[in-house]
Amino acid sequence: MKHLLTALIYSLLASSAFAHPGSHNDVHGMSGFVRHLLDSPFHMALLAGAVLSVFAVVLYLFFARKPQV
Repeated sequence: MKHLLTALIYSLLASSAFAHPGSHNDVHGMSGFVRHLLDSPFHMALLAGAVLSVFAVVLYLFFARKPQV
């Protein structure tokens, strides 16, 4: 489990692995950052994948600790 979490963290930090075509010169301030994330399908897919990954880990930890009957 530690190896999986470490790999997940390292993959999220590798920004060049998730690069998409186009520049980020139009991103200024927090509102520009949020607008860029919500307008880009690449970023929406990455965000959805991150949320689903965290949800899967939480579910796994929840059910792994339950005693088997």
